[in-house]
Amino acid sequence: MPKTEGGLGVHDLKLQNECFFLKNLHKFFNRVNLPWIQLIWNTLFSNNRLPNSESRPKGSFWWRDSLKLLSQFKDIAVISVGDGATCLLWHDQWDGASLSLRFLELYSLCRNRFITLKTAILLPQPQSMFHLPLSTEAYEQFVQLVAILRSLHLQPSPDV
Repeated sequence: MPKTEGGLGVHDLKLQNECFFLKNLHKFFNRVNLPWIQLIWNTLFSNNRLPNSESRPKGSFWWRDSLKLLSQFKDIAVISVGDGATCLLWHDQWDGASLSLRFLELYSLCRNRFITLKTAILLPQPQSMFHLPLSTEAYEQFVQLVAILRSLHLQPSPDV
């Protein structure tokens, strides 16, 4: 239960607002069938680029406020991979932990830090994701990454 101040029944509005925005991010990434979600996907993310914490947020003040909590949301969200279109290869927790932390050396050489899992799997040459040449440690991590990507089977259903 949210804390109250002075026994007057005034709730912690900042906490309630953060919960509201986190709930909206959950609905957005799960592509809940709501008009505002379809509008945001179609107008801001039709180019298959997902929102990330490093880019300057676009859209209404309400949507920009939601995106301020994106890194918090990503820290608590675990993705069940479907089609891989809304799952970031490096930053989302879809394989137990963020691959950017698991393959630190390889991540430092990647060309696109915000590539989706779907895009990475569909690449005919996975080495094109990285600045070459790779160090020995980065190459070992690359081999592990390719094995992980090849073992995944994308589904027609969206990520959850």
